[in-house]
Amino acid sequence: AGVKALDDATVQIELDSAKPLWVELQLIAISIFPEHILGKVAPADVKGNAFWVNRVGTGPFIWKKYESDQYVEVDRNPDYFLGAPKLDRIIYQIYKDVPPIIAALE
Repeated sequence: AGVKALDDATVQIELDSAKPLWVELQLIAISIFPEHILGKVAPADVKGNAFWVNRVGTGPFIWKKYESDQYVEVDRNPDYFLGAPKLDRIIYQIYKDVPPIIAALE
């Protein structure tokens, strides 16, 4: 298991076993950080960097807004190479504990 840069535009991630939720988790939890922007930023300081709240990507949704420890809002990317998503927007709520998650589902 590990992460390896294959070339300037390709990253290979190897898992130690099958992870059925890997695709869903990586969509919201894993980012590739550009070295020219964050190379000198300490890991503990990444969330305070302007890059963290103004993300750039190539996925089906465009980063719209991040409210620290509250939510992330993304909008449909009409120019996504596989076609625009059917959803207009997704809001990912951020919860710090289980009870608020359960309350939100009720």
